[in-house]
Order: sequence, then C-alpha cells, then structure tokens
Amino acid sequence: MYFFDSFVQLAQSNLASGAAAPAPAGAPAAAAADAAAGAAAAPMGGGDGWSTLIFFGAMILVFWLLIFRPQQKKQKEHAKLLEGLGRGDSVLTTSGLYGKIVAIADNVVTLEIAPNVRVKMLKSQVAGRASSPDEGGTGKDKDLVEKG
Repeated sequence: MYFFDSFVQLAQSNLASGAAAPAPAGAPAAAAADAAAGAAAAPMGGGDGWSTLIFFGAMILVFWLLIFRPQQKKQKEHAKLLEGLGRGDSVLTTSGLYGKIVAIADNVVTLEIAPNVRVKMLKSQVAGRASSPDEGGTGKDKDLVEKG
C-alpha cells in the first residue's frame, strides 16, 4: 500500500506542476505517445546523421595518420634496404646476430657470423646494417672478452 500511495502523490505533484501524467498500463500506445508529446517542451537532440558520419571519418583519418601511414613508411624503407644489400655488407638480423653477407640468392642470404661459420636465412630477416664495419657495433663486447 505504501508504494501505491507514493505513486499517487507523485502523479498528483506532476499534474500540479503541468507535466503530463503517465499513461495507464492498459492505455493504447497512441494515448501514451500523445502524453509524451505534450510533456516534451524542448526537442530531443537526435540531429541528423552527418555529425556521426563526420566523427567516424575523423576517427578513420586519425587511425590512418597515426598507425597505418608510419607502418607503410617503415615497410618501404625496409624494402629499400633489402634491395641495396650486397656481398661484404655487415648486417644485423632480427634475431640479434651480426654477420657479413657472403652470398645472396633470391630470398636467401648467407651470413658469415664467425670465421668459417655460415648461416643461411631469409633475406627479410635482415633488420639493418651493422653500426660499424667490424660487426660488433660499439666494440664494448670485445673489451669484456679480453678482461674476462
């Protein structure tokens, strides 16, 4: 009973303030729609679909500028690097091996990673040129070997 009494008080206060009363549960949908139309003093912010379309277009542009475009540039640079490889180049592989190219086939590179130690690997696994011609990069590893 308490719920019903509070519901009646709420409905009376809505009628007193000028708001439309909610339609009874058994009332037709048209009557409920009329009551809702009368209660709406300001139009709802539905708008047209252009704002949504512009928003999604802007999001696609942001993704392209921040993600896809830099990745495409890196792929082009890597392809240019692979095209410029030749015998005698010191390279670093994606697995972390330093070596000197002794032979290049179509998609296969043969690296000499130590005297008389050769490894064949895919050409695409070459990450870049070694930072110094003696295959060691900075040369700090040679200091560690001599001290150890």
